[in-house]
Amino acid sequence: MITPSGVNIPLCYFTFSSLRDAMRLAVAPSAIESDEAQKMIEITNDVVRVLHPLPIQEEVEDLVRYHQQVFLVQEDREIRLKYLMDEQNSVKGNFDPLLHELRELSDLKKQIEEQIRLLLAYAREFVRPEPYKLATLASATQMSISGVRKAYSHKEKVIVARNIKRGDRHGNLVPPGEETPDASSRNRTPGLDEFGRFSGLRSAVDLTYRRFPTGRSTLPPAVS
Repeated sequence: MITPSGVNIPLCYFTFSSLRDAMRLAVAPSAIESDEAQKMIEITNDVVRVLHPLPIQEEVEDLVRYHQQVFLVQEDREIRLKYLMDEQNSVKGNFDPLLHELRELSDLKKQIEEQIRLLLAYAREFVRPEPYKLATLASATQMSISGVRKAYSHKEKVIVARNIKRGDRHGNLVPPGEETPDASSRNRTPGLDEFGRFSGLRSAVDLTYRRFPTGRSTLPPAVS
């Protein structure tokens, strides 16, 4: 780890103590080369503690189960520490573990929010014969009914159509194909208007669908 003051502290100095010591995080005193270095070491240890908290003994059913949970937390902390070591080794220049974790969690939050929008679009626009009720979706997402209604846009509908390889239940959206036809060819395609949308067709069985490419996805991978 290279601190803002230019001190290089290998993250291998960040070690975990035994289960007997309730998994206290310790740092070898010889690694502390300056106040700034000690500060960054303390931040790294605290970040790992915060992200992987110990169980509260009073809230666990029995002592054996408590120690089992403590052991699992210890493993998670060691995994997190190794992850930070790998990230530090892959980055040139300063590496701040707290800012790194905040960026990672912010990216994850964006991905989760996008997945919620996609699922809401699917639930309202693609489930047949009737969509999920707004009140049911609002309860599941802890959103207001108006929030659910406004949560997704045409963009999310297009992504859903591409991945499930089916148009929406209104027949107003055609899943994009591997090749985008030009305007003249679209106009010559029976059942499609000039924008490539369904024209009078109300059922997915009215069209023969191609196989669409699977895009990159996260948490979990898309099913081809």
